[in-house]
Amino acid sequence: MEYGSGGTTRLAAQMPGKLIFSVESDLMWALDLQADHALTFKLDHLGGADQTTRRKLIA
Repeated sequence: MEYGSGGTTRLAAQMPGKLIFSVESDLMWALDLQADHALTFKLDHLGGADQTTRRKLIA
């Protein structure tokens, strides 16, 4: 589980057998990660005042 994602999130998600939960407040960044074909994950937008996005990354 992590709060805020970055390059290490992308790297970790590419490792086989990993399950990563990440909470991200930047929807555009989350959508950029979703567009990366090397990653498979579920994107849940939770809304609210901070427009938090939760992603479940499955490698």
